[in-house]
Amino acid sequence: RIVEVAGRHGMRILGPNCIGVLDTHVPIDTTFLPPPGPIPGTVAFLSHSGAICAAVIDWARGQGFGLSRLVSL
Repeated sequence: RIVEVAGRHGMRILGPNCIGVLDTHVPIDTTFLPPPGPIPGTVAFLSHSGAICAAVIDWARGQGFGLSRLVSL
């Protein structure tokens, strides 16, 4: 029913069992990851795993590498 209603209104649904989306340029962060978030950049990252998303954010920040968007499916 949720998918049906969302479809009629042009809405997108994420989940279940994902950490959400993050856009460093808007900024929007629907994740529940603890700060600090990613450095704003130009590369997007998409993953099925929330744990991998968190690890990539930590790694990228440590390397001084920026991310534009992150999506966990």
